[in-house]
Amino acid sequence: MTYNAKTPPRGWDEANTRGSIHIIPRGWGRVAIDPTLKAGIESDLRRYKRWKARLKEIDDLLADVSIGTGTSDQTVGHSGKINDPTFEMTINRSRLAQERAYLLRRVSRVENALSAMNDEQRQLVRLWYFEEKDRRYIEAEMGIEKSTFYRIRDKALERYGEVAGLIPLVR
Repeated sequence: MTYNAKTPPRGWDEANTRGSIHIIPRGWGRVAIDPTLKAGIESDLRRYKRWKARLKEIDDLLADVSIGTGTSDQTVGHSGKINDPTFEMTINRSRLAQERAYLLRRVSRVENALSAMNDEQRQLVRLWYFEEKDRRYIEAEMGIEKSTFYRIRDKALERYGEVAGLIPLVR
């Protein structure tokens, strides 16, 4: 059986989720990102500003916390456990350091993806996900139509997925 652009091979409209590859082929042309993966990428982009703010807060907390000022006097609390302020501060610093490392990885992923995008994609991502502007506002600001907005957005999300290693390089 021969295939043409109007009749793609059977099963090509279903999600291909083998391994870490989450793509949905569309005919013989562009590849659409799996909706679940797309939602995750969009969530990352929407959280980026909050992650950056939390990183700043963690850095401030880590700079303020001084383990050397705690006392090593151990007292027994109501539950019979030993209360050691130095130990508690050490645990808190450790948790903050772990959260900081996690957030740095996430922020770095977004920034790497942004650097791989073209100017149009980067501008759309900034306005849509970071500044949470209305689609019509973005269309007017960029001088584009609705269909172009979605095309640029989809390409930006695809680029993010490629850089993050979530989907294979399409080109």
